[in-house]
Amino acid sequence: MDSDTLALLTIPLFSGAIGYLTNWSGVWMLFYPVQFAGVRVAGLRSLAGLLPRRIQQIPGVMQGGLGWQGILPSRAAKVGSIAVDKGIAKLGSPADF
Repeated sequence: MDSDTLALLTIPLFSGAIGYLTNWSGVWMLFYPVQFAGVRVAGLRSLAGLLPRRIQQIPGVMQGGLGWQGILPSRAAKVGSIAVDKGIAKLGSPADF
């Protein structure tokens, strides 16, 4: 087997492994950690109101921290209210109730 054939055979293997790892890390970042993990930065809480909205939406910034929290745990109230609204809408209209 020459080197060109070996190179062509290994491309799908490495592409598949990289794709699997990036998808797995994306799913992991959606759900974990449940609690904020990071460090508190002095003065960030008072400065956070002046930052752009996109920066304010990063979990922990409005509480004065730099770190990470899973996307779903950080927005649990919003996700829950959307799920309840969609579930109730499937049961019937407001007139039905």
